[in-house]
Amino acid sequence: MGAHSPERFAALAPVAGTGDTQTACQLVDTPVWALHGDRDDVVPPEGSFAMARAIRNCGGQISRLTIYPDLGHNAWDPAYEDPALYLWLLSQRRARKKE
Repeated sequence: MGAHSPERFAALAPVAGTGDTQTACQLVDTPVWALHGDRDDVVPPEGSFAMARAIRNCGGQISRLTIYPDLGHNAWDPAYEDPALYLWLLSQRRARKKE
């Protein structure tokens, strides 16, 4: 959803997610912080690695990736317990439309 309508979001923080690397270039101006468990057997973390790499390959410089060691699919617990995530989200702003 974020890649299809990046103008709607100031930032994206997918947790235990994946994306279509074909849409990564849509996110070059959108800050992305992906969070994933390294032992996730429901949504493999390789999808987060691939998406972060694809965003960078398109020229995006504002993607982050946190991999939690020895953690499965339940990456949302450490992600949502981390105050740094909320501070980061609140520090982001959408670009104003040019008139």
